[in-house]
Amino acid sequence: MRRTLIVIFAIFILLIGCSGESTSSKNVGPDRTPFHGGETGLSLEFLEGSPPDEVFDNAKFPFGIVIQLENLGEDEIEAGDGFIRIIGINPIDFGVTQANLESNIPPMRPTKKNFDGSIVDGDKNNVEFPGLNYQIDLPGNILQPRIRADACYNYKTRTATLICLKPDLLAQTEIKEVCEIAEEKDPQNSGAPIQITELRQTAISSDKIQVAFIVEHVGPPNDRFYKLGTDCDDRVTNIDKEKVKVTVRSDVNGAKPSCSGLQDANADQSSGFVTLFDRVPRTVICEVDMKDVTNTFEEVFEVDLEYRYQQFIEKNFLIKDVGGSDT
Repeated sequence: MRRTLIVIFAIFILLIGCSGESTSSKNVGPDRTPFHGGETGLSLEFLEGSPPDEVFDNAKFPFGIVIQLENLGEDEIEAGDGFIRIIGINPIDFGVTQANLESNIPPMRPTKKNFDGSIVDGDKNNVEFPGLNYQIDLPGNILQPRIRADACYNYKTRTATLICLKPDLLAQTEIKEVCEIAEEKDPQNSGAPIQITELRQTAISSDKIQVAFIVEHVGPPNDRFYKLGTDCDDRVTNIDKEKVKVTVRSDVNGAKPSCSGLQDANADQSSGFVTLFDRVPRTVICEVDMKDVTNTFEEVFEVDLEYRYQQFIEKNFLIKDVGGSDT
């Protein structure tokens, strides 16, 4: 019996040791990816009970609407970057004006990944719309079909991808190279709803490479996006719909990539706009000069994607008839 207990105790100690080693290995040392990631910028929710599920007519039930915001992505919301608007109701019916149903999004720090892999959560804030009170005397209960909180704000995605550089791109070697020129790479994206989902590098001459990457909307299908800094106007005539600003931030020993297919591009073709018609992914192709490269190495290819983003949440609530004001 005593021997059996000793064996059980030894197994127990061994299991604890293995478990502790596994947990420690997940938390020690730097993480290997630059971003926390994810496909969300801001998260929106109605505060529970605000708006309530039921209100009364005849100005007998004052209430407010509170939107809970959290910055789950990795771009900072600065003052003046965006707003929230309540739509789906007639302001006059609820004793307010349209101006009472619009508010700026407060500044919000982003989610951040530290060098050791730990995550610092982004800011949380509430946006409040007080003072609503249904004014009309109804003939009976009415289900308010939809009340919507519509958010519109500037946001940015940062991407980083290791690409391979070497002096003579077409030279054959017997020893395995430090890195591969012609292959699919692994783009890393900061947490945001528009991302670079694929990136491929190829050699097009002895001293020039081509980097082709796909810009894609990965957020919910009902969300919309627009040219940076413009109105969130979803009318089909809006020429700023579905536009994303693309900026290649990297250079190779001073040589900036020159990219094709960009609208309103800058002088060196390293920055401009792409339109994702009907939210279909778009490919951008850049050429990078290798003339000043004297060694084989990997370099970070950085791209910023900037846009105006629109998303919404909605809820139904019941307006109850409690009788006329003279009863």
